[in-house]
Amino acid sequence: NCGNCRATFQTLDVTVDAQKILSCVERIRRKLGYAVGAALVGDVLHGSNLERIRALHLDELPTYGILRGRSAAKFRSWCCGCCARETWRATRSTKA
Repeated sequence: NCGNCRATFQTLDVTVDAQKILSCVERIRRKLGYAVGAALVGDVLHGSNLERIRALHLDELPTYGILRGRSAAKFRSWCCGCCARETWRATRSTKA
């Protein structure tokens, strides 16, 4: 009854993109001393010109804009999928 059961899916190797995402997550954590959410990571990866990114100097990271031109919706989908399969684990920040 579910469309997924009858659908044909395309298999893609996203290893390199996953490495870029994880690299960005770790670089942000090291720079700020705490983890941030997927939305901010996505903004950094896509090279967003948000004031918050500039204020935190995240535009100075080597991973800033590294996924520019890639779909932001795909990025969110990958993150949600990885969390759902417990490949990645979303945690609550311990920042005060």
